Amino acid sequence: MMKKIFLGVFCLIFMGNLKAQDIKFSQFYNSPLNLNPALTGKIPGLMRFVANYRNQDNPVVAASAYSTLGASADFGLLRDRMNDNVLGVGLLVNSDNQGAGALKTIQVYTSAAYHLGMGYDKKHWISAGFQFGIVQRRIDVNSFYWQSQYVPNQGFDQTLPSLENIQDNSIIYPNLNAGLFWNSNFNKVLSAFGGMGLFNVLKPKESFEGDVAERDLRVNGHAGVAININNIVMLTPNAIYKQQSKATDWIAGMQAGFNLSGKRNPYEMVVYVGGWYDGSKSFIASTGFQYQGIQIGISYDATMNELKMANKGYGGLELSLIYQSKGEEKKKYPLMHCPAF
Repeated sequence: MMKKIFLGVFCLIFMGNLKAQDIKFSQFYNSPLNLNPALTGKIPGLMRFVANYRNQDNPVVAASAYSTLGASADFGLLRDRMNDNVLGVGLLVNSDNQGAGALKTIQVYTSAAYHLGMGYDKKHWISAGFQFGIVQRRIDVNSFYWQSQYVPNQGFDQTLPSLENIQDNSIIYPNLNAGLFWNSNFNKVLSAFGGMGLFNVLKPKESFEGDVAERDLRVNGHAGVAININNIVMLTPNAIYKQQSKATDWIAGMQAGFNLSGKRNPYEMVVYVGGWYDGSKSFIASTGFQYQGIQIGISYDATMNELKMANKGYGGLELSLIYQSKGEEKKKYPLMHCPAF
């Protein structure tokens, strides 16, 4: 009964703050087109395919309180025609279920970016990009618990009317995102990167009850450094800060990549381990493996806030899969100095 009451209160709060609920990946560094549109085509080769899956707060609802699936494909084009500068194009698709499918969101974006290399060796890069797409959000009214259905000392009775004025259980609208990104390879040991993404630039109207509710602008700021220690270990401390209306969120931590392929072919085969702290009070442990152009990552969020009473500390499980084609090895200088997230 306590879990049911908690879920009902949670849904009421959730409905009241619906416009602030954008998707979230703890492995933000492994979901580049969701992180920043300027990362479209930011790859040393021709193509990249990415898949991300997140499952969160399972015990709150029998099926799954939150589950998110994201997939993207992007390409770095026209290097030979643009003096090794790059035009990036891509496609991003996200499917998000909240409240065990009570609220479903599907996003489909086309993405484009331009990457300008600076200096003789092109070790410094400035990138700008944007995404334009369509968003559909659908609500299952019968999956929610409403205030009018709460019976004191008993809990929620879903046979009672909700008394809500739901005019349309499905809405579709266009949306626009944009971003800037910078990265520099200072030497063989140290590189740095940073960027900012703007999401919901059009501030689309979004409401199931017919009122005028704008989806607030969300700002992502992210930055980090990569430290290569004798081609043995790559340390990558980085962080992300997000703000949407009055809601803020941040994640900070570090990942260590251990070179298993020797100094002749450094970091062709890598094992990753990392630790992160989420500002919403959870600890994130991550690990992964990379061989040539294939990278697999897994992370787990351990909840340390009040929600652990409902989710039994389960938190979130997240998987990522990335495939990147190789760059051209005959070039005197690398085609693009990409940040090692």
